[in-house]
Order: sequence, then C-alpha cells, then structure tokens
Amino acid sequence: MLSIRNSVVIMVLMVVLIDDTAGAVCHTVQSGAWNVPANWDCGCDPASCDTLVIAHHMTATVGMALSVGYLEIQVNGSLDVAEEFRMLLGCGRALFQGNLTARTIEINAQDSVVSYGTMLCDSIWIRQGRYVNRGELDATEFFGAVGFPGMQPLYNVGLVRTGLCVSGHIIVNEGHWISSRASLNWYYSEGGDALFDDFLLHVSSEIGQAASLVVSDTIRVQQYLDSHGFIQCGTFVNGAVIGTAQTRLYVGSELVCGDFINQSNGFLYGPGSLCISGHSENHGVISAPISICDISLESPPQPPYMDVNTGGFLQPIYYCTPGSCATVGVAEDEALVQMRVRPVPAEDWVVVDLPAPASSLVLRDGLGCLVYKQHGPFTHEARLSRGDLPAGWYAVEVIGGAGAIIGRARVLSLAP
Repeated sequence: MLSIRNSVVIMVLMVVLIDDTAGAVCHTVQSGAWNVPANWDCGCDPASCDTLVIAHHMTATVGMALSVGYLEIQVNGSLDVAEEFRMLLGCGRALFQGNLTARTIEINAQDSVVSYGTMLCDSIWIRQGRYVNRGELDATEFFGAVGFPGMQPLYNVGLVRTGLCVSGHIIVNEGHWISSRASLNWYYSEGGDALFDDFLLHVSSEIGQAASLVVSDTIRVQQYLDSHGFIQCGTFVNGAVIGTAQTRLYVGSELVCGDFINQSNGFLYGPGSLCISGHSENHGVISAPISICDISLESPPQPPYMDVNTGGFLQPIYYCTPGSCATVGVAEDEALVQMRVRPVPAEDWVVVDLPAPASSLVLRDGLGCLVYKQHGPFTHEARLSRGDLPAGWYAVEVIGGAGAIIGRARVLSLAP
C-alpha cells in the first residue's frame, strides 16, 4: 500500500509531467499528415503541445479542434484541413504567414490572430480575439460575433473576398473588401475601399477622406453614416422601420446614387454633395448647407431638388449642376452586360471577359472621366495594363464595332 507521502510525490511528478507537455514547443520536420508523430520533432500528438510551428505542408483528413498557447504557420508552411479547423476558447494567439485551407474556420483567441498568408474556406467564424488580415481571405460566408463594448475590432489591411458577410464586430477596413451581401453593425475605413452588391448598416459607419464605398445595389442606413470620402450605389435608403437614421456628408465628400429615398425618420446633413441620376424622395429632414443635384429633374428644379418631397429642409441647398454630378450620376443601362473582371484587386494588369467582339475598351475613374483607352479588335477577352494609373476604383466599358457600349464592369479596383 502506498504511503500518503509517496502518493503526494507521485502526484507532484504527474503535475510536473503534465506541465512539461503542455509547455512543449513542437516543429514540423517534414510534410505529411497532421496526426503522424514522426512528422513532428516532439514525436507526439501535436495537439498536446503548447506551441506549434508549421514549416511544411501538413494535411488533415478530418476536422481538428486546437487549444494551444501559440500556433504559427511559417512562410513556406501550410495547413490543409478537409473539414473544420477550430481554435477553441483556450487558444492564446496565432500567426499565419503561410496558407490555411479548411471547409470551416472558427477563431477563438485570448490574444490575437494575425494572417499574412492566404486563408481559404467555405465559411469563417470570428468569435473572440483580435483578428488582423494582412494577406488574403477568401470565404463564401463570413460571420463575426455579436459585438459588445470593449470587443476587439476586426482589422483588414489586405484583401477580403466573401459572398455573404454578417458581423456584429467592429470592422476596420484599410485594405480591399469585396462582398456580395453585407450586413454589418459597425464599419470604419480611413483609406480602404469596399465593393458590395448590397449593404445593410445597422449601427454606425465612418468613411474617411481617402476611403471609398461602392455598392452595386442598395445601401440601407438604420442609424449613423458619416462620410468624408466617396460613396456610390444603385439605391440609397436613409431610414428604417424604427429608430432614427442620420447620414452626414462632410466637406469634400460625395454620395453618388441612382435612386435616393430619405425616409420619414431620416436626417441628411451637409455640407457635402448628393448626386442623383434616378428617382428621389424626401420624407424626412434635409439640413443645410448641402449640395444636391438630380439630373433627372425637369428644369428649372426647385429646392430641395427631389422628385417627391413631403418632408422638411433647411436652406441653403445648392444645386450642383453642371458640375461633376452631371457625369458621376449618370445611370447605367440595365440592359448592358455586367462583365467579369479578374483579378481583383489588380496590380499590373487586368483581364476582362467580353460579352461579344469589341473594337476598344475604356477606363473611367470615380468621377466618370476618361483616363485610359485601349484599341482592339478583341474577341473573347481583353488584357488591360495598369500603366501609371493611381490606386482607386475604375469602371471598364466595352465599345462594340458600331461605337456603342455593349458591356460594363461596374467597378475595378487597382491595388497600390
């Protein structure tokens, strides 16, 4: 029978052994299966170690759930998981310089997860921790946790491509963000650019002077939108069923849209510019000073320069034609083919998939000004060189043999 003293000694030894395993640093020594001990210098199950460093190509045929203090994928390393990749609540921090691929990626971190490499997945869930993307994230679905005061923002200074994007986190975008549908609580950008098909803003957003937000369909503001930069969309709706919506256009900012609706609970403030090419309605309040032009109005237009006005407005409201709004706000022909452009963002060149043979291609900047023209003929696709064009958003137009526009790529982003 063991004495109490011997039992205590054994227990102490067990604790020491457990702590030693938990604090171990484990490196890959060769490419291969994740769960094969021979592929790691620790010679054990890597999930039992505290620090994991991947310098080779590792694969997992099943899902994995990690609770490690530190995970690093080095530049030449990669992790390819056939099912889900989960960082559990006990995880400390992670650094991804190589590539991570999985069906589902779930991030829970007590500290931070920083990615310089490429993350590819069907869906990604950011539940806890500070997430910074400095590389490329490509996901069909992006989900951020429900936000609360004190929660770490999600930072992007690289490239994010998603289909559906739903987030309660604060998103800070200083790179490129492309999503088909975005439903966000908080979105901030000082110098980044975003391209959405549809954008629902629940709480608050601020667009900096060097930033741009382009939405091919509809922007819906439920509470606050402050813009110092450039916003373009098909339809802009200020106001929701409940609450109060406030959109502020600061000095030098432009909101360019096809249709504009200021709901009865909507407030629009200047002194920036609102440029409209389609139908416009004001049922709320427009506060002066502000510049508004609706190029579809019959002349002479009267303040507040809306097709329908049942709301209130304060003077002065300036009618800003024939300024830049006359070109920026020109509505697109819905019958035109919306072409595929790749890659996005483009660095040195871009390929445009053509709907039909073309005689030339035209590149226009955010103000609608011609900045580049390339003559054909072209058949199935055309390759455009960036040349010395500055970074920003551009529209590509395809000119047919008869001189008419036959296709358009609504926005093209050129990386710096």
